[in-house]
Amino acid sequence: MVQQSGRGAGPEDPGVYRQAVQQAILRELLFQEAVRRKIAANDAEVEQTYNEARVRFKDDKAWAEMLKGQGWDTQSFRNELRVHHTIQALLAKVAEEAGAQATDQEAQAFYDSHPAVFDAGERVKASHILVRVPQGATGPGKEELRKKAEALLQRVRAKEDFAALARQSSEDPGSARNGGDLGAFGRGQMVPAFEQAAFGLKPGEVSGIVETPFGYHIIKVTERIPARKMPFAEVKERLKLEMLQQKRQRAQQSYVNSLRAKAKIETFL
Repeated sequence: MVQQSGRGAGPEDPGVYRQAVQQAILRELLFQEAVRRKIAANDAEVEQTYNEARVRFKDDKAWAEMLKGQGWDTQSFRNELRVHHTIQALLAKVAEEAGAQATDQEAQAFYDSHPAVFDAGERVKASHILVRVPQGATGPGKEELRKKAEALLQRVRAKEDFAALARQSSEDPGSARNGGDLGAFGRGQMVPAFEQAAFGLKPGEVSGIVETPFGYHIIKVTERIPARKMPFAEVKERLKLEMLQQKRQRAQQSYVNSLRAKAKIETFL
């Protein structure tokens, strides 16, 4: 039997409180089932998750203060992680036991019945140099940054190597180390001003100064990739993986529903 008391202080919205109670009940049901089946968390994974959470804090004091604010200490937080990983191990076992498979035929049937999903629109391959503008910057400070961008643009137009200049001067750390290369992207993937400028360029052309919420950009398009329909062979394995994940999720949900149906649950709200 799982028993949950609802007396005491709680959120003002009764619906939110009831949802929290149901989540706590489900968590306890799954943990009890994992214990019954002698399924345990992997100690190394628990410790890795703990360390990944801890590393964001500058020292042990800051870490302890955060935990205290959530009603935990280091040991109770580890215990919470252990419960979470135990439940995940149970659900992984359930998915494995379901023996779900995704076949080439199923993937082909989905591909054939959803043609629009596999129509890839036009894309461009581009690089950029970014002069970052702090949010809210105005006046002389912003004007100085624009002058910096214009000076870089003049160097590009003087035939200085774009990739080398991006590595040296771009303030986008994600692309600067790759010579400003952003790879290929389609419409809707970049902020509007950047997209409009990039799709207005021919291969080899360089934009003027393009302003976005990130700052000032100099964009160079290296290739335009026409719209096309992705062939089945290109998407088959991805489709099969997505179908397999969906089948496993359905098996897990069915298992959870069966646990709910068998459990004796009393709530006092």
